[in-house]
Amino acid sequence: MKRYLRNILFFSMTLLVSCSARKDCPDKANLLPMFSGLKKCDEQIKIDNDFIADCNKYFKDRKEATRYHIDRGWEYFFKNDLDTAMMRFNQAWLLDSTNADVYWGFGNILGRQQKFQESLKYFDKSLAINSGNSKVWLCSATSYGQLTACYSYFMQKDSARKYLAITDRLDPKAINPEVRQILNDK
Repeated sequence: MKRYLRNILFFSMTLLVSCSARKDCPDKANLLPMFSGLKKCDEQIKIDNDFIADCNKYFKDRKEATRYHIDRGWEYFFKNDLDTAMMRFNQAWLLDSTNADVYWGFGNILGRQQKFQESLKYFDKSLAINSGNSKVWLCSATSYGQLTACYSYFMQKDSARKYLAITDRLDPKAINPEVRQILNDK
C-alpha cells in the first residue's frame, strides 16, 4: 500500500511540475511573426537550439538553411496553410533575422489574415533591408489599398483618403475603382 501511495504521489508531483512548466511556455507563439517577442520557456529555447544545431549539421551554411525554410514558407502560404507557413518563416527568422524575404513572408501572411495595418510594418522591414524587391512594394501597396477600402466602407473618409494617397504613390492600380467612387461620393 505504501508503495502504491508513493507511486501516486510521484506521479502527481511529476504531472504538477510538467503542467506548471507548460504554463510558462507561451502558447502558439510560433504562429506569430518573430514569435511576437514573447519570452520563451526553457523547453522552447531548447527546441530552437536543437533546430539551429540540426540546420548547422544538415546544410552547408545558414544562408542555405534560411533559403530552404523560406521556400517551405512560401510553399505552405500558396497552399493557404498559413499556420505552417508562419512556422517556416519563424524558423527562417531564427536562422537569419536580417533576411528581407522573411519579413516579406510575415507581411503576406498577415495580409492574407486581413491584418493589413500589422502587415505594413513587416513590408517596411523587408524594404529597409532590400528596397529593390518590387514584389514587396506591390504587396505593401495592396495592404494600403485594402486599408483604404476598409476605411471607405466604414465611412472613415479621412483615413481612407490618407491611405488612398499612399497607395497611389506606390501603385495607383491597386485601388478598386468602386472604392474610389465611394470616396468621391459625398
